Amino acid sequence: MATIDDILVRMKTLAVQSSSGNLSDTERGFLNDEFTELRDEVDRIASSTNFNGIQLLGNGGDVALDYADLEAAGTGAAISAANGFDAIAITDNNYWATDTNAGGVTDNDFTVAINYAAGGQVIMTVSTNIDGAASRAQSIDVSDYITGGSKEMSAGDKSTLNFDELGLSFTINNNFTASVDSIAADNTGASDFGTDTQFNAGATNDSTANTVTMAADNGQTLAASIEFQVGGGNTANDRLSINLTSVDSEALGTGSAGTDTSLADLGANAISTAASAQNAVEVVTRAIDDLQRARAAVGTSQNRLDFAGQNLASTQENTESARST
Repeated sequence: MATIDDILVRMKTLAVQSSSGNLSDTERGFLNDEFTELRDEVDRIASSTNFNGIQLLGNGGDVALDYADLEAAGTGAAISAANGFDAIAITDNNYWATDTNAGGVTDNDFTVAINYAAGGQVIMTVSTNIDGAASRAQSIDVSDYITGGSKEMSAGDKSTLNFDELGLSFTINNNFTASVDSIAADNTGASDFGTDTQFNAGATNDSTANTVTMAADNGQTLAASIEFQVGGGNTANDRLSINLTSVDSEALGTGSAGTDTSLADLGANAISTAASAQNAVEVVTRAIDDLQRARAAVGTSQNRLDFAGQNLASTQENTESARST
């Protein structure tokens, strides 16, 4: 929280600078770039701060595949072992959790395509959508996996294709070589994975079912409270509950009532104009106040735990004294 406080102070400095009329739009653009990057860092800190898997400052942002998409008749049914895909792993959850709205991660997806290219190359491309809009795409040349190629795969072979820019990796099997063979044999593109509705000459093998959506990992959400067992019984007096407060960009700036404009609501052009920067000054000021309320709540809970610990120590001492007597 102390680090987030330092970030907010810097964000307020940037907003105040951008409010000044002596700056050009270009200079405000530079300030806006830093402002939005710092806001992303607040979210990263909030999502990555946990103890024993318990989120302390915000939702963990963990993302999972919607495995129903990979089942028969699903939107990603063609990404199957029969076509060379054994498994998919998410390697960068933060990328998939970079939502700018409150809709969660379920409006994020990726599409797999393998296409014939000029010169006999076969290229695998994964395209991603974040918040329902096109985001990034990454391509890998898979020509060497063809029969006779340097990476030809036989029965029992496994390999991994890493799409680091997208936070994804694919484990492939020997059927991947058969898929590349099929695409390379037809230089028209009609047999490409993602285009051919009868891929690899399979009447029911529709390779256009090549899109997989994301699902939230609900095990990494911020709990409303944590209960500490501070007594030896099973009553409410034997437990102490501590409330947790989110301090990510969607919470900071909303004020004590939680209804005002948040840091996230400022959008991508938060301080790109003098007027928006002046508004941002107020939002960041409220965000600092919100953070201090959250820090104060933590301090209050820490003090209460300290006194509970002292009381337990005194009880233990008195009990041992009585047993000794």
